[in-house]
Amino acid sequence: MAQSKIIVKNVGVLLASEVLTNILSFVLVFAIARQLGDIGFGKYSFALSYATIFIVFSELGTLTFLIKEVSAGSPKAQKYINNIASIKLILGILTFVLSIITVRMIGGDAESIYLVALASAAMFFNYYGYLFRAIFQAHQVMEYDALTKLLEKIVSVTLGITVVMLGYGVEVLLASQIISFIIFFIASWIIVSRKIMVINLRFDFKIWKEILATSFPFWITTACIYIYYKADTVMLGLFRSYAEVGWYNAGYRIIESATFIQTVVITAVFPALSKFHFVGEKKHLDLLFEKSFYYLFCLGLAMAVGGMMLAERIILFIYGPEFIFAVPAFKIMLVTLLIMLITYLMGYLFNAIDKSHVFAIVVFIAMLFNIVFNFVFIKEFGYIGASYVRLFTELLAFLLFAYFMWKIGKFLPLKLLLKPILATIVMGIVIYFFYFLNLLILIPLAVSTFGISLILMKGIGKEELEIIKILFSKWNKFK
Repeated sequence: MAQSKIIVKNVGVLLASEVLTNILSFVLVFAIARQLGDIGFGKYSFALSYATIFIVFSELGTLTFLIKEVSAGSPKAQKYINNIASIKLILGILTFVLSIITVRMIGGDAESIYLVALASAAMFFNYYGYLFRAIFQAHQVMEYDALTKLLEKIVSVTLGITVVMLGYGVEVLLASQIISFIIFFIASWIIVSRKIMVINLRFDFKIWKEILATSFPFWITTACIYIYYKADTVMLGLFRSYAEVGWYNAGYRIIESATFIQTVVITAVFPALSKFHFVGEKKHLDLLFEKSFYYLFCLGLAMAVGGMMLAERIILFIYGPEFIFAVPAFKIMLVTLLIMLITYLMGYLFNAIDKSHVFAIVVFIAMLFNIVFNFVFIKEFGYIGASYVRLFTELLAFLLFAYFMWKIGKFLPLKLLLKPILATIVMGIVIYFFYFLNLLILIPLAVSTFGISLILMKGIGKEELEIIKILFSKWNKFK
């Protein structure tokens, strides 16, 4: 299959999968929040966040390394995969034990220890299963990635809703998540074994050294990102209350679901960016980055402005009046979403051009900034303080990436941003005058207004289509 068709297929499959899984995630979050309330939802979010911080150390950047090497056609691909499977297994077990030990050391009560143990078990199977997802992505068979992810989400939502509707608590809910991730793991393993390759655990320490020496910057990046995204929830649980954890995560879960756009774009374009850099197609690499940046900015700006105008109605619609205190934090997070979408893309540009150390440096600085200021502001201002710290952390990362891009002669396409800003203003006017409409009517109306306005302003036109054709023709040369 021509590479242009592969890209189109992958984007379509990923988009459909992300939309479906995010809808299912919304349904599960809706059920948990409504049935367990702000405190129960806070306990659930705290346990998963705590477990995630530790289990990420089982990855060590090896999956990004795997995708990059396999997609580039490395002759050592099979050896790398077999040894990465061993590395992840050993580290996964160690981090599982470490998460339980540390929660005891910081004074967690019996309930907290039990919840973290259950969440850590779920995360172990989830993150080990990411090995198979990386293989799917590297071989550009995104349909298998989408299938297994959708299967896991269907099982997770079905079991989760059943559990909370029957009146069970957070403990049984987390146990149901373990089952769903085990099913995801087994299904992924079967597909990889039958369709792509058989994975055999290998303990070639020379290969381990080679992998870890190269993947270390990727690991620093991944670890810092996960710590940054989860540390605030953990600190809120330790220093404030589970209710505040629930309010904070009510808005955050919506933002997290919206970032599926970022995931789709980066997953689809990262192999292409790496390939263009590898073969010296600098012009086309810059074009692909520019257009990816443009469309992420368009979508991020529309969601940020529209979401802020409708924030209270969205929170009440999804979570109910018990979560009304989530609204201020949600508004702050919507601004953060806009910056987050484009910042992450900027970081992956450096990964693609063999400057992953830049990505690592920026996220490490951002993580330190986030932890230090959260430690101060959460104690004093609670979840609102955490929301502002997250906003300023993303802004700091954006400015640092922009500086490093300038240092290597790359610039952000700021001249392209006027049209999406004008389209967003038109959308905002429509929301203002039709605010009385039902939310299920108003949101599609706002989205349609933004899209039509952007088309009429030629924000999406022949130029974009021509660029896509050029990029696809270049990909065909590398098939």
